[in-house]
Amino acid sequence: MGNRSTLIVLIISVTLNLLVVGAVLGHFLRGGPEPRFPAHLGRVLENIDPLQRTQMHEQLRESKSKGRQLHQAMRQKQRQLVRVILTDPFDEKAAQTGLKELRGQGDAVQAHMHDQMLLAMKNLNKEDRKQLIRKLLRGRAGVEPNQRQQRHEPRPEPEDRP
Repeated sequence: MGNRSTLIVLIISVTLNLLVVGAVLGHFLRGGPEPRFPAHLGRVLENIDPLQRTQMHEQLRESKSKGRQLHQAMRQKQRQLVRVILTDPFDEKAAQTGLKELRGQGDAVQAHMHDQMLLAMKNLNKEDRKQLIRKLLRGRAGVEPNQRQQRHEPRPEPEDRP
């Protein structure tokens, strides 16, 4: 190997070593990874007090297995529905039943998510709850709650001019 090849390999080796050392140091200096929240709450709880976030994470962890079970059951209902829909001849009544069961399971998943949101909200002060609801609604509606309400109210009729 020539001097040039040795130099390139040395630079790559030093770069990779610095990258690994930096990642390890960063992990320990930050105090480990931040607690992970359910997907629907993760990004909206990122700015709350770290101690409060840790406590909330502990509370939400208790309901994690229930959420996992509900999602697994919903995926099972989806697979069952696919089998029913792809069966020849098409059985409308079975498809209707499958859709009803899937809807019921989806409602159970959504209710669990709402329970998690309530658990998170009850531990927040008014300002943090305000930020939470803004972030939750912004992802769905694209506007603040008050703006959305105003947007759907009818415009006042123009006054008649003499």
